[in-house]
Amino acid sequence: LARQGAWRIISCEPVPGTLRYLKANLDLNKDVCATRVVLIETAAWSHVRQFRCAPPFHPDNLGGTSLVEDARGEILGVPLDAYRPLFGQQVSLIKIDAQGSDFAALQGLAETIAQDHPVIVFEWEAELASAHGHTYEMVQAWLEDRGYQILPWPSHRSNYLARWRG
Repeated sequence: LARQGAWRIISCEPVPGTLRYLKANLDLNKDVCATRVVLIETAAWSHVRQFRCAPPFHPDNLGGTSLVEDARGEILGVPLDAYRPLFGQQVSLIKIDAQGSDFAALQGLAETIAQDHPVIVFEWEAELASAHGHTYEMVQAWLEDRGYQILPWPSHRSNYLARWRG
């Protein structure tokens, strides 16, 4: 996105191993990323919570770590609306791939979504989401209540595009 001219990118990553790779990637691309990418080392969630990493659901997928609520966990989850001053004047795109926590991440962006009506791309992994008590029907109703239409992503069956009908 930075190489394509995005003015500001807020990247949120809570998993330590993945965070190291992300920081290395940002460093390798610092010519364009240094002034455009803001890294937040936290989990996107609907309210403040502590988490720990669950074992990866596939050993070859380093980004496939989900979070488990744990009051003694080392990972802090927060609503990303708390970081709104970093977002700039208007958010135009939200991309969420949160290993089953996608609905909670969206809920933590409720103010931003209501104010800016950005395009939202999200992944839905029912097995991982069920651990948090979330269903696709819940996220669908939540987005539709806010004026969004949800469309399946043509090339990937578990990804969706939500656009404001306004």
